[in-house]
Parts: sequence; C-alpha cells; structure tokens
Amino acid sequence: MQLDPIFAAPERFLKGNIHTHSTLSDGKRAPEDVVETYHRGGYDFMALTDHFMARFGNPYLYRFQNLVERFLNKLKHFRAIATRYEKHDANYLALVKLAAARIWMRFMSR
Repeated sequence: MQLDPIFAAPERFLKGNIHTHSTLSDGKRAPEDVVETYHRGGYDFMALTDHFMARFGNPYLYRFQNLVERFLNKLKHFRAIATRYEKHDANYLALVKLAAARIWMRFMSR
C-alpha cells in the first residue's frame, strides 16, 4: 500500500486530543490517570475540558470555561482544522488563526 505523499513528508506531526473529561465532571477516570493514559499513548498534547461543578468553586470561572469550550466546538466546524488537513505546523496555526478571526467577527456582528 502506497502512502499519500503528504504523510511521507519529513515534518513532525502532532498527535493530540482537545476534548477529554475526568472524574472532576462526568468522566470515568481521575485527571492524573487520563493524563498518564494519553502520555503512554504517544500524544503530544491533550486538554482536560471538565464541566464546571458547583462544589469546586467560583461560578464566574464556569463562564470563561464554557466560553472556551464553545469556541473549541465552533473551531471543529472548520473541516480543514477538524481533520488536520494542513500537515505543516505553521500553516495549520495560520488556519486556526483565520478560523478564530472569522468566529470572532461573526460574534461581534451580532
């Protein structure tokens, strides 16, 4: 089986997960176990996106966490970002910035 040339490039690809839960919200594993599992799996990055639980503190922090979660969800609607279409890190970052600017402009035009 022949690989697509884009995957044969010498650049380094990053493996990650931007939406994971732990026992701090509705997940099944402790945060330390989640991080360790992804580390052992060879992931370069991961984000714990636990939902706010009233027993853990300030409800104003929930507002900001919710804003970040909603932004990441909107970012996933851009196919080139969700599928990591662009394999070069600098170009991928440029796509994320363009998508973020578009989301922000749409938000500001309300």
